[in-house]
Amino acid sequence: MTPTDESLIDKLDGRSFGYLSEKDRYLIKDAILLGCEAFLTFENKLATMGQHLEQEVGLKVVTPAQDWELLRPWARLFV
Repeated sequence: MTPTDESLIDKLDGRSFGYLSEKDRYLIKDAILLGCEAFLTFENKLATMGQHLEQEVGLKVVTPAQDWELLRPWARLFV
């Protein structure tokens, strides 16, 4: 774990992330530690707070529909 990862993980325990459930917080911390660029969720509440998460910890939060919109231009390459 790098010092940057530690500071991001510590930041998630702050009051500005009080909207995160304990389970979501745990999963997002894992995503940061694993170097993920995006976090896929079905939860609308978490997806609506995605911009805040991306600004604060650099993790893009997307729903399956949003993910598909990102992948759609490239989908024909895999048919």
